[in-house]
Amino acid sequence: MGNHLDPHVEAVGKQIRVQGADFRRVNLQDIRSAVIEVSPNGVMLCQAGRPSIFDSKTSVWWFRSGSVPTADLAPDDAQLARDEGPHLLVGLLRSAGVRWFDDPAIVQVAEQKLYQLRVAKALGIATPDWTVTNSVDTASAFAKGRTVVAKALSPGVGIAPFVTTVGQSDLHQVAVLPVFLQNRVDSSADFRVVSVRSQSWVWRRIREETTVDWRVVDPSGKGFSRVAHDKLSSQARRVQESLGLTMSVQDWLETKAGPVFLEANPQGAWMFLETAEVEVATAFAHHLLGGSID
Repeated sequence: MGNHLDPHVEAVGKQIRVQGADFRRVNLQDIRSAVIEVSPNGVMLCQAGRPSIFDSKTSVWWFRSGSVPTADLAPDDAQLARDEGPHLLVGLLRSAGVRWFDDPAIVQVAEQKLYQLRVAKALGIATPDWTVTNSVDTASAFAKGRTVVAKALSPGVGIAPFVTTVGQSDLHQVAVLPVFLQNRVDSSADFRVVSVRSQSWVWRRIREETTVDWRVVDPSGKGFSRVAHDKLSSQARRVQESLGLTMSVQDWLETKAGPVFLEANPQGAWMFLETAEVEVATAFAHHLLGGSID
């Protein structure tokens, strides 16, 4: 799966081929251009004259599935194509009995940030104090006497706003739509943790005093460096397992009291992290091929 231009897909695909297996990239962008034949007897998809047969021996990495191209269609037809696309792609793969890494239904639930915070709390893992509300009074009471940030709950297909500090004078805007507000944590660094089954890698970036979202000041993520952190690795794997995932990318904060969990992303970025292009991609490929990395 995955976007044809996504470097994560290319890196993992390269390692799959190194391990002697075939690899194909298929996503919602291909639904209209590929020749597809699905019947009770099997599933075949042909791209550029190259057919692929999907069956119970096929492993599918559900990663950034893209969208159906609709620029040439009338509005009603375009909406129908966008609605049909995911049902076609997931449906044909399910009918073939493929092995999912990870199952789209599990990924969809695991991506819910509010659910992630509930899971972390149940595990006894520290998280920032937070609320979601469209009540100005509730938001004002939550923000009183402390610094508050606003965060998006969805990855979305439109704008992807950075995490930002919200002042009392801005809180009236929650009336437009319920907003996720979080207490700003006093932290010294950001952590990004990548886990594949029982194996984890941790990267750390020193946080500037005024930084709220590291992506604003370091969009390429060059400030992250690889570190050893057994406690954090263990906590990240506990979160991952409780979400039903076998792979994840997680964001944490470093504080004096210990690591604080922010969020998990089953389809998060890791290619910008040093050594990940080979080390993580190799582990992903081995996992997809059914090998043990324990």
